[in-house]
Amino acid sequence: MQLPAYLHPGDSFTPPSDQVEVLLVPTAAPWLKIAEAIDHLRAVAPRTAAPIHQAVLSAPGQQVHYRLLDSLSPPQTTVRVLDHDDPTTLSPRPSRAPHPLADGPVDP
Repeated sequence: MQLPAYLHPGDSFTPPSDQVEVLLVPTAAPWLKIAEAIDHLRAVAPRTAAPIHQAVLSAPGQQVHYRLLDSLSPPQTTVRVLDHDDPTTLSPRPSRAPHPLADGPVDP
């Protein structure tokens, strides 16, 4: 069976029935606790996760959420923070290399 390329869960944290390559993980919302997002990230365990819906957070709040997602993600998952103004191709990294968030803040 071929893996689905992407999963955008919308406002639902229902785990998919199949493994996915890339999870677009909600990072902030009026209804969301970051612990729920982390639980969902762990349940899906994608190769790559990209935070979405983080604009409601301040810049320091975004960095806190990015660090939590990165440090608490499954070992096989790479968390990639996408630039808002640049097109991005999402593909998993072959290994869990040190993430740029580990070295300090990044501008999303």
